[in-house]
Amino acid sequence: MAPSRRAAPAADPLSRWYWLGPLLVLVLLTVLTWLLDLDRTLAAHFHDPQADSAWPQGEGAFWLWWYRYGVVPALLMFAAGALVYAAGYARRGNNEARRAGALIMLALIVGPLMLTNGLLKNTYGRPRPRQVEAFGGDRPFVPVLLPTWRSSERSFPSGHAAAGFAPVALLFALRRRRPGLAWAAGAGGLAWGGVLGYMRMAQGGHFFSDVVWAAGLDYFAAYGVDRWLARRAAHGAPAGSKATPRRARLVWAVAIAAPTLLIGVYLFRLPYFETLQQRIPLSPALESTRLTIAGVPGKLSVEQDGAPGEIRIRTRLDGRSLPAAHALTRVERVAGEPGEPPGYRYAVRTVGMVGAYRLHARVTVPPNVPVTIVWEDLPRDDLLAGWPSR
Repeated sequence: MAPSRRAAPAADPLSRWYWLGPLLVLVLLTVLTWLLDLDRTLAAHFHDPQADSAWPQGEGAFWLWWYRYGVVPALLMFAAGALVYAAGYARRGNNEARRAGALIMLALIVGPLMLTNGLLKNTYGRPRPRQVEAFGGDRPFVPVLLPTWRSSERSFPSGHAAAGFAPVALLFALRRRRPGLAWAAGAGGLAWGGVLGYMRMAQGGHFFSDVVWAAGLDYFAAYGVDRWLARRAAHGAPAGSKATPRRARLVWAVAIAAPTLLIGVYLFRLPYFETLQQRIPLSPALESTRLTIAGVPGKLSVEQDGAPGEIRIRTRLDGRSLPAAHALTRVERVAGEPGEPPGYRYAVRTVGMVGAYRLHARVTVPPNVPVTIVWEDLPRDDLLAGWPSR
């Protein structure tokens, strides 16, 4: 009689509510978003087409600061995971620390980095609120889970919110040793992600459902990593003995250098956007005029229903920058050529931008004065240059 085969040990079982409960919540919120049109309703709450800035709640200095630095806690959490893993690696019998550190790092890599920012945002395709016709854009509204597959439409899901929801991974990393702290960390992650999601909704960058799905992707990425590590341990993955001093030093070096490099790269390529407002008063005697917009190649939109006697220019810049980046503008009156009316030149330059950036100028012209608008392409600004001479 053949000897019986010994069954593998159980893989750290979890209640099915760890996946079923969040899945039901995600499905319920998605269905309610469809039925109640929550995406457009909430976006309309933040949008004000009559204000100087179409999204005034989200473009104050407070929210702009959080737009740039709000994901730093997620980077610090990755650094903490690396240090915890290194500490566990250097000590005999501290495999729980190694597992917790690995879970934190892998959950951040799989969820916010790969799924949200690496894959879906670049391929899925959904217009942002500010790109939608109902909110001043030129594209139709697309409900959640109906991809357009256009890489220029990057609303789904919210990258900032995904970074904010990252601490939900601590629910799995701490649940065995510190269950109370694990649930508190998970709740804190939901709160932080909710704040960053609110910010991006107020800025016209994302819909409500984009934020909801960012939370869901983060949670199930952490859940999947937890289950993979548990099965790996149950099926005989090496428990690991105390490392040699040389290997321990190498792991410590990588655990310190890699997060430091990651945080440093981010801080020198901060997300940046700014909305610039300019009003140009026109003489009542002016019969027609010419407006030249000078900047890097960008997008121009013209509206004909402006206030009499003025041209209003709203310019938005998007890109990556150094911490002290800012924009510079200049308005000059330009004498017309013989037989042509005088005009104006509105120039936009930047200081501290890293790489290419996007420029979108929306010009509102008065109904009583014909305005000819042309775009003058300027070369890419020097990284730290001030206003250049013409």
